Order: sequence, then C-alpha cells, then structure tokens
Amino acid sequence: MQFFQLQKEKLIAPDIYQTSFEGVLFLKRTQHSDQRGWYCELARIKELNQVLPQPFIVQQINLSNSQTKVARGFHAENWSKLITPLGGECLSVLADFRVNSPTYKQILAFKLGESDQENPEALNGSIFVPPGIGNSFLVTKGPLYYLYCVDALYKERDASGDLAISLFDPELEVEWPINKNEMIISERDLNSITLQQKITQNQN
Repeated sequence: MQFFQLQKEKLIAPDIYQTSFEGVLFLKRTQHSDQRGWYCELARIKELNQVLPQPFIVQQINLSNSQTKVARGFHAENWSKLITPLGGECLSVLADFRVNSPTYKQILAFKLGESDQENPEALNGSIFVPPGIGNSFLVTKGPLYYLYCVDALYKERDASGDLAISLFDPELEVEWPINKNEMIISERDLNSITLQQKITQNQN
C-alpha cells in the first residue's frame, strides 16, 4: 500500500505538495504554540487556486465527529473538497475511480494526525480531493473531527457523480490496521458494492 510522504521535489507552492494522483494535493500545516495554546493557518485558498486548473470556491463547510475504530468510505462525488482532520489520528485512503486516469483503481494512503515520538510518521495538514476520487478514513485515535470544505451545496450538487464503493474491495487491496469486525461502520458503507460490481451495473 502506497503512503504519501513529504518530499521537497513535490513542493509546488508554499506548503502545497503534489501527490502521485493527478489533482490530489497535500497542504502542510504549521502550528505556532505558546503558553496559551496554538494557532495555525489551515489553508490559503488564493495560493491553492494558483496551482489548480480552476478556482476552488467554497460553498459549504461540513464537520463530522468520529470515535476510535470508526470507518467511513469510499465516497466519491462530483465536487472538489478540502479535507482537514482536527484532533485525533486517522488512516486516510484515497482511491482513483477516474476511468481515464493513469492511476485508475490505485490507492494512496495518508497517516494524518499530530507528529510526535509515538507517531513520527503522522502528517499534519489537509488534502485537496478533486471529483472522481474516492475518499475514506479509519480513526485510529479518537475523537476525530473531520472538517471538509466543498465547492457545491449538497442539496444542489450533481448527484450523478456520487459513488459508494466497499472499503473491503479486494481489487483495491487496502491494508486496514484493524479487522473488519472491530470497525464501526454505517449500514450504507457496510453494504457498498465493489468497483467491479459497479462497472457491471453500468454496463447492463
């Protein structure tokens, strides 16, 4: 399973990194701490838009709260989103469902959270996800607050691009760190079909 890592050669703008998936970007977050607590900039949209093919204009901001062992996904929509986990730790796995993409059916994983001695590989930041990329995460240390900004109102979006694919699709080969029977999953996600089943449905 391929994990994203910060590399200088992938830096395309201040604190913005290109990933192996076209259009998927990682925005590094730096926290400034003192005796009061800390402050950080989650994203600078003007700088983000300078490296995007079209402007990302936020229309709706969503927030979910999940406990340890909660798993959500894979969900893909016909919109772009900027994902920012706040507090806690999670394994975020993206899957490329774009048929014409060179990374079609591939996955890319991120260990997100506060980097420290116990979790030195954790990344502190946000992920920009374009349309057609399936998004999922498993909370490894909760509670996790999952903030995501999207460029369309949910009630007005083009739902034709909505896609829900199984977290356990054997073709995607995600190596989840805990067993399926230990996860806390919604009925919708638990009953999601595989990508191949979805392709077959579309052909019929």
